Amino acid sequence: MKKLSPYLFLFLSLTLSSCVQQNSQKNATQTPFVFNGQGMFFSGSYVFSDMESMHTAVMLLPDSLFLLLRRVNDEPRWQANAGNWSLQKDHLLLDGGNESRLLAKWTGSNLEVLSNSGEPIFKQEKFVLAQIPSDSAAKLSFELTGAYRWFADAASMRFCYASRQLPVMMVEANMEAERAFLEHREYTGKDELFISAYANLTQNPETESSFKSALRLHSLVKTFPEMECY
Repeated sequence: MKKLSPYLFLFLSLTLSSCVQQNSQKNATQTPFVFNGQGMFFSGSYVFSDMESMHTAVMLLPDSLFLLLRRVNDEPRWQANAGNWSLQKDHLLLDGGNESRLLAKWTGSNLEVLSNSGEPIFKQEKFVLAQIPSDSAAKLSFELTGAYRWFADAASMRFCYASRQLPVMMVEANMEAERAFLEHREYTGKDELFISAYANLTQNPETESSFKSALRLHSLVKTFPEMECY
C-alpha cells in the first residue's frame, strides 16, 4: 500500500478537522428552542460602569405568556410587565407593547439579548440571560400592574398585551385586592379592577389551570378604577 506524503497527510488532517469544526458549529447554531411546557426562567445583568448596571429576568410561561422583570443599578424592586412570546425564525420575541419588548437568540441553554434589528445589543460583550431554576425565580419579588378579577372563589389577573391571564393565590394581600374589587364592582358594575401590587410567581401544582404557577400578592400598591386596555 502506497504511503501518503507528509504534506498530503497534513492537508487531509487539517481539512477533516475543519469540517468537523464547521459541522459542530452548524449543529450548535441550529439547536432549536423547545419550551418545556411548564415554565422556563432566565436572569442576567449587564454592567456599564461602577455606577450603572441593568438587571433583567425573563419568565416564559405556558400559552405564550411571559413576565419581563427589570431593575436598574441597586434598585431593590423589580418592575414587571407581561405580554406574549413567540418564535421568529431563530429568534425569541417577547412583545408586551411599548413598555416591554425584548428580542433574544437561543444559544442552546441561555438567551442572548439582541437589538430590535437582531444584532448584538452591546459591542463590548454579549448580554446573556442564564437559565435559572424555578425555585430561584420564585424568590424574585416584583411590582406588576394588571386587571384583577375575583369570580367563583378564584382570583386572577390579566394584562393588556397578553392573551392569557394568571391565577392569583387566595393568600396574603389577595384579601385586600378582593375587597377593593368587590367595592369597585358594586359601584361601577365592572367585572375587573386594575391594580398594582408587589408579588412573586410561585409554584402551584394543585391548580386546575394549565399554569402550574400562580401570582402571590404581598401588598396592594394602588388601584386604578378608570384604567382600561386600549
